[in-house]
Amino acid sequence: MTKKKPAGTAGSKKKTKKKAPTKPAVKKSVAAAKKKTPLKAAEKKTPVPGAKKKTATKKGSLQKATVKKTAARKILPADKNKSSRPAAGSITPPIEKVFLPNDWNNTEKIILARRSTRAYQKKQVPEQMVRRIIECGRYSPSEGNYQPWRFIVIRDQKMLKEMEADAQKMIAKIWNVVNYRDHPWRKYHTKVFEYLAPSMLHPIPSGAIEAVAQGKFNVFWGAPMMILILKDKRGIGNPDLNVGIVGTNMVLAAHSMGLGTCWIGISRVLAYYKKWRRLFNIRHPWALEEALLVGFPIGDPDGFVHRDTHKIDWFDDNGHKVVR
Repeated sequence: MTKKKPAGTAGSKKKTKKKAPTKPAVKKSVAAAKKKTPLKAAEKKTPVPGAKKKTATKKGSLQKATVKKTAARKILPADKNKSSRPAAGSITPPIEKVFLPNDWNNTEKIILARRSTRAYQKKQVPEQMVRRIIECGRYSPSEGNYQPWRFIVIRDQKMLKEMEADAQKMIAKIWNVVNYRDHPWRKYHTKVFEYLAPSMLHPIPSGAIEAVAQGKFNVFWGAPMMILILKDKRGIGNPDLNVGIVGTNMVLAAHSMGLGTCWIGISRVLAYYKKWRRLFNIRHPWALEEALLVGFPIGDPDGFVHRDTHKIDWFDDNGHKVVR
């Protein structure tokens, strides 16, 4: 009996020896894994300079590359001998400091000093001057010399006031639909308008629409006359571009005669009224594109306004460079 007990105890010891290494091994592996994970996270949060080379990841390499690029952008422009590229966010010097005004010809002075006029005298523009302005527009270049434009001159003061009142009413209706700041549920209407006319809901024109709808300023700025520019949709190439060239020539011609001008894109809303479409014979393929206010300005609104220039890619025999 005494011999069997030690044999049994020895057998039990053998069983415990076989099971013992498995359980602690699992516990050790789990504990080691838990210990390793926080170390890796800590290493990522606070990297050691020497450890970057050993534990370089894709994100780390990309970050290094971006750091090098940003450093190069900051260093290269500062050294004029190494690169002609201007510094990021640099301010372009005013045109009158780069090119002396005494060296400008009359055309350059008209282009660089002209500003839109929003205060006019009651004095009417002579008919002969108006015809000269229109002729300068008529001689504008167009693709295939198709001349996809038509002009309507309005000098009747009662008609101008009626057109201005109708334009303000229509703009107020449009603003009432797209103004989702005061009425959030109208945001869906705004999305539809944004799809149909994305440029009209830009912050600048939308701000003007709000001001006109609230009656903060007049649409036609008290100008004694207006020239409507109609576009022929059948025009060759790009009729919109041709109309822009026409208007630019007319604006510069008027400015050279001592007159003030202002583009009025809001005038397009007049085409929503049936009475104006009938009166001006606006039907397919014609569309009301733009309007120009013309008159003698109050005071002297002209002056050089500094405008930041975009970078220009310049290719010549010496290669490529970026200028401003």
